[in-house]
Amino acid sequence: MEGSMDVDEQPMYIEEYEGVNEWANEETRVYFSEQISVADFNRHADDFTQGELRKLRESEEFKKWHQTCKSCSKNWYSGQFSLACPECGSHAMQCPCPVCDGQCGAVFTRDVQMSNRFSSAHWNGLCGLSEEQQAALFLTKHNDLSEQDVLSAVADLTMAS
Repeated sequence: MEGSMDVDEQPMYIEEYEGVNEWANEETRVYFSEQISVADFNRHADDFTQGELRKLRESEEFKKWHQTCKSCSKNWYSGQFSLACPECGSHAMQCPCPVCDGQCGAVFTRDVQMSNRFSSAHWNGLCGLSEEQQAALFLTKHNDLSEQDVLSAVADLTMAS
């Protein structure tokens, strides 16, 4: 049919504007309309949705719900954890460096998604000790491993970071 527009080609309207009426010295709402394409409307809608999702993720209510152990229901966001739960890993949202048991002073942060997904504690951070110090410490803890096993494990850790 000649002259008809496809739904995706039809113009959309967006209205916005807030201002102050200086003569009356009061706040008023003034609206205007602007013709925009469907693609522009969808872009505006996506931007708005992303902004609202960002606000949701940053809200305290969401953090309380999301930062929770799925195995024992302790709320990591509130500082709760279980010493016996492998998903909690004996800490809430932060722990001293698990590589050197805190000797380097680094603090690791919980990876909530990985902890929940694999039902074991997962932490993000970097040990402040050198690779040689880490290897020596690892050997003292696990003296039944060969030096090559330790060097291979350290190399794997280095590649992962």
